[in-house]
Amino acid sequence: MQPDFSFHFPTRVRFGAGVLNQLPNELSDLRAARAFLLSDAGLVKVGLVERVEGLVRRGGAEVRSFTEIETNPTAMTVARALEAARAFRPDVVIAVGGGSPTDVGKVVAFLLTNPGSLAEYQWEDRRISVVPVPLIAVATTSGTGSEVTRTAVILDRNTKKGIVSDHLFPRTALVDPELTVSLPPKLTAATGLDVLSHALEAYVGRGIHPLTETWALRAVELTMAALPRAYADGSDLGARSDMALASSLAGVAMDQSGLGIVHSLASPLSGLFGVHHGLANAVLLAAGMRFNLPAVPERHPRLARAMGVDIEGLGPDEASEAIARRIDGLVAGLGIDTNLAQFGIRETDLGPMGREAAAMFLIRNNPRPAGAEECAAVLRSLWRKTP
Repeated sequence: MQPDFSFHFPTRVRFGAGVLNQLPNELSDLRAARAFLLSDAGLVKVGLVERVEGLVRRGGAEVRSFTEIETNPTAMTVARALEAARAFRPDVVIAVGGGSPTDVGKVVAFLLTNPGSLAEYQWEDRRISVVPVPLIAVATTSGTGSEVTRTAVILDRNTKKGIVSDHLFPRTALVDPELTVSLPPKLTAATGLDVLSHALEAYVGRGIHPLTETWALRAVELTMAALPRAYADGSDLGARSDMALASSLAGVAMDQSGLGIVHSLASPLSGLFGVHHGLANAVLLAAGMRFNLPAVPERHPRLARAMGVDIEGLGPDEASEAIARRIDGLVAGLGIDTNLAQFGIRETDLGPMGREAAAMFLIRNNPRPAGAEECAAVLRSLWRKTP
């Protein structure tokens, strides 16, 4: 007997090398006359924003760009972007980048058509009632999967807090592996481990169901094989393509089935100490899985196969440790230092961080209960005094 579940995914995904060039067709379909483009300074520097602006003009639309989006975008950044968008009155919003521009794009798109402030939707649970301006998400990293999710996460009040609504799904996601080729090794590692954290947390979480289980396991399998290759040789288009697919698969899986302790702990790490979201998850991933895996022994065999770990003859605790050690090895091989002290975190910070993580909505999906003490203990396992 299969469990009851729901699955709603309206985003049209165009995937493959060169699909960015289909942007003019997307704009033509929308009959868009004005496009508001959101991105960041890094993509301006490498010329991608200028390239997308050219494609927008080729599609017959006027374009105005806002490129001041930072890692862990804030409510203040959203306010500035929204002010510029309202002055321009666009027919379509285009987000070019990783999760940060895409999440800001989702918020700007719905605030253009809905009354009220960001704070009302983020903190007071106001519901989106009017269809947003159409959003086209152009993914340039294989990481957050935001191009296929119904969630936007914005930093406010020193907390990364999400807004969730079916209205936030982008109309179209352009997932072009060629756009990730220039991603430097460190960012490739951090964003790639973010993909793995999405897939693993979705797979072990309480909200898993047959569709998302399949997508999450495939994302794990692809990431384990492709991420070391993409890290070693950024020009390996095959590895980049596999990571781009893994990112979208994991993005849907985690969006539809939920996350857990890793992302809950990552929130204060990013919100209080400014750590890049992907890096925060990379640092926390093995420790979070060590905590969770003993609670789901029935999921060990399929997960171990996807990760290339032999657990035959092992008990549940031994199997959990074998899988966690595999993650340890991957993280170390990608040059990620997991010592929390490197971010300026003091031992006295761990308790408050644990309390904040335990209060996160995401923690409810965790397969093992995790209160403030348990969350602080996971953090403590990663905190070591610097030499």
